Amino acid sequence: MLEQLYLKVYHDEDIEIYINGVLAASAEGHSSSYVKMPLSPASLKALNRNGKNTIAVYCRQTLGGQMVDVGLQFSSITNQN
Repeated sequence: MLEQLYLKVYHDEDIEIYINGVLAASAEGHSSSYVKMPLSPASLKALNRNGKNTIAVYCRQTLGGQMVDVGLQFSSITNQN
């Protein structure tokens, strides 16, 4: 079994997420619940695995309320091969 790191995100509305200054993920529109977003290959390379990392989030809202919640989480993946 492998573990994969991904973003767990709830947002209203358009969102951009950066890790250590590198774009990790982005999405347009809003989510109505938490969604998994894969990290870009460049952001995975930018991760400092033995120290501190900085996560920056930009969320653009045009109507109604605004909210954003972002976290990193591991997901278990079963290798079928």
